[in-house]
Amino acid sequence: FIPTAFSPNGDGVNDTFEIKGSFIEKFDLKVFNRWGTAIFLLEGATLESAQGQFWDGRYQGQPVDSGVYAYQITVWGTSSSSVNQFTKTGTVMVVR
Repeated sequence: FIPTAFSPNGDGVNDTFEIKGSFIEKFDLKVFNRWGTAIFLLEGATLESAQGQFWDGRYQGQPVDSGVYAYQITVWGTSSSSVNQFTKTGTVMVVR
């Protein structure tokens, strides 16, 4: 599951952009601003190790503006006896 929006306003609900799923061995998550600059990077994470490390809507310690941001997620997953890799791109809206 990849959300289409989140609201990093500190209320404890949907404050981070995080993925959820089953059979995910590890993943990379990159978030880009409208000029293509990578503003968030999480590499080689597992869902367990990424808790508390997902994107909180900040860049260089400052809150980003409300708006749409592009992402790229590469997932390595397990199914049966094989390891599969796929990449998903899309957008997420930051709502303040």
